[in-house]
Amino acid sequence: MTKNVSSKTRELTIMAILTALIVVLTVAPLGFPVLGVVRGTVMAIPVAVGAAVTKNMRGAIYMGILFGITSFAQIIFNPMHATIVLWGLNPLFYAIMCIVPRIGVGLVAGLTTKFVSKTKRFGRYSLIGLTTALSNSILFLSFMYLLFMPYIGQMVDAEGGGTMPFALGSLLIFVPLIIFEAIAAVIIVEPVMRALDKREKATAE
Repeated sequence: MTKNVSSKTRELTIMAILTALIVVLTVAPLGFPVLGVVRGTVMAIPVAVGAAVTKNMRGAIYMGILFGITSFAQIIFNPMHATIVLWGLNPLFYAIMCIVPRIGVGLVAGLTTKFVSKTKRFGRYSLIGLTTALSNSILFLSFMYLLFMPYIGQMVDAEGGGTMPFALGSLLIFVPLIIFEAIAAVIIVEPVMRALDKREKATAE
């Protein structure tokens, strides 16, 4: 009983710290750095850590929802030309694009955690970080193109360009960002979780 209470307290404490970290990174806004004409994010990392710590879908989805809300908040704390344009085209679609994919990211993080929870092999936490980061890139870009490409296509066609070349060209811009975010998650999530596990074992002894 005492062990369960201690484990629950640890989980709640870490989730509170991660929540505070996400809020600080949002306001700073270090969590969503602007890189040229696009915006990156490191928020998949606390989502992955939160899922790995709680080891349940509830905690993972909570982190995903928080990720989505803070992503949407960037239109207030850290607006850039591209996001202002998308907001102007359709505010509802913009909110959906920011929030819904990130709930999916939480789901992926939770499912991956369940998948690797039975193994103690080194690299299992890196796998959670990798799938979380890649799912964020894939889901977010899919929603962005699905919701806004009709609008952008009309604008591109009006300028005499082609929708498909524009879509492929813009996608190439995101490739280095996707790779960077995935590598960062792989590198950071594993040692963070190893340190937390080590601390938990030391506390239990």
